[in-house]
Amino acid sequence: MSHPERRQYEQIDFLPGISTPAGTFNLWKGFAVKPKGGLEDIPKFHELLEDVICSDNDSWSKYLWSWLAHIIQKPYEKPGVAIVLRSDWQGVGKGVFAKYFGSLLGDHFTTVTEGRHLHGNFNAHQKKCLFLLGDEAVWGGDKRAEAKLKEMITEPTTICEFKGKDSFQVKSFIRLMLQTNSEWAAPVSLTDRRYFVLDVSEMRLNDHVFFKKKLKMKKKWGADSLCCEICFFRF
Repeated sequence: MSHPERRQYEQIDFLPGISTPAGTFNLWKGFAVKPKGGLEDIPKFHELLEDVICSDNDSWSKYLWSWLAHIIQKPYEKPGVAIVLRSDWQGVGKGVFAKYFGSLLGDHFTTVTEGRHLHGNFNAHQKKCLFLLGDEAVWGGDKRAEAKLKEMITEPTTICEFKGKDSFQVKSFIRLMLQTNSEWAAPVSLTDRRYFVLDVSEMRLNDHVFFKKKLKMKKKWGADSLCCEICFFRF
């Protein structure tokens, strides 16, 4: 403990793509995948995003590509908009899509399945999160939960609370994506610009062959190709 060359930190913060000030321990560890040129195209991911997730709607596809590219190209900026993927059925590809992209972020991608992990008091899992997937962690009409979600989407900082430990403040760059089969997907009003809701197509409902091929592609070279494509996407 008394070694003269030991590292000492005065504070903890989350600074993706930002220079770390002296005396600050940066929770950002970088992306899990680095872009590589000369790789094959990824048509199945395009099909999943454009035809399935965005239901063959060109304007939706352009927005979603831009939203994803913003995470990689400008992790230090908060977009102020959450993506909601809604369908009436399970097995249409929402989770496969989100987790495929999340694999680019490594430890900075988190999935939660309960509402309390989205809008509860204890949120240690959010301290170094850049992309948070709420898998059926739907909003149930609670106004306090609504306020918490809005805070997560737009506020530049967050208080990290732990059980039995002191809380501390870090910068927040969380991008939130919610996926659900419920009508209670998000607290969206007619004038709320914080949510971009996509009604996902059922064209690949329970198409296990399609999803198996896509996951095989991801393991081979798909994540590298996707990272490269997103890095150079113009939005």
